[in-house]
Amino acid sequence: MSEVFSEKNKKQDSLHIKKWYKENYGVDPIKLKLPFKEVKNPYFSSAAPMKLWDEKDVLPFKNEAGIKRYSERSNAGKKAFKTRKIRMIEWFKQVKSGKPRVLEITRRLWEIGEQINQLHHLKEECRNTDPTYDPHEFWEFGSEHCEDCKEKSDEQWNLREEREELFGELEVVCSADKRTIQVARKYYRNEEVDKK
Repeated sequence: MSEVFSEKNKKQDSLHIKKWYKENYGVDPIKLKLPFKEVKNPYFSSAAPMKLWDEKDVLPFKNEAGIKRYSERSNAGKKAFKTRKIRMIEWFKQVKSGKPRVLEITRRLWEIGEQINQLHHLKEECRNTDPTYDPHEFWEFGSEHCEDCKEKSDEQWNLREEREELFGELEVVCSADKRTIQVARKYYRNEEVDKK
């Protein structure tokens, strides 16, 4: 029995995704038109099935130059990402120090995020303490659990509207789009956390 189990594990260990082969074998099994096995995506149940190739099928095509190329591209991509991250942090620091309104807006955005999360948790607590609460009914009819939850949802809605308005102002003040500002703020926050 254990021999059968170990053989099954060996077989599964020899199955890999395309990226693994590009990194370790220097080839793309899709371009080689090799047979593959489809399995349910273990990370996202609603995602498309994963394609796996067996090592023994790909081994004859192993390409050392391809492995080197993949490694060089991967390292270049990591370096470019690091450089972009540093530039965005520096840009955000400059904008914050040169324009006091940016500091005011970013502080308020942080407060809004905290308030929205707090309201969400309060609504969740309210629903979880009610033994008669049925989540299916809630989603089917699109109604709130109680009047208190409805008030909290209205408050969240108002906070989200304020956040959108602040982001609109921030885009003008910073001369950048919302996505750039969000990413720069995230990198900046992470850097501040790492310093502590």
